[in-house]
Amino acid sequence: MKSCQIPKIDKANKVLVKEAKLAISKNDKEHSKLVLTKIREFRMQLAYNKATESLETNFGWTLEYDKINATLQKVIGLGNS
Repeated sequence: MKSCQIPKIDKANKVLVKEAKLAISKNDKEHSKLVLTKIREFRMQLAYNKATESLETNFGWTLEYDKINATLQKVIGLGNS
């Protein structure tokens, strides 16, 4: 994912993506649920703040998070087969 050049947000984004990849690689349902919640909260924080609401779109994160969410949902058993 592209960097937004805001260290605090970039770090949180990187940690979430890394944690999601770990949960997916281990096929861990509980960890996947936790990561989905963390991603949803992170995205809501970005959307809620006027200064950061466009970051997802501007840096292409929306598509990446949608892919990650779909994969995590499959691990949990919520996604389409």
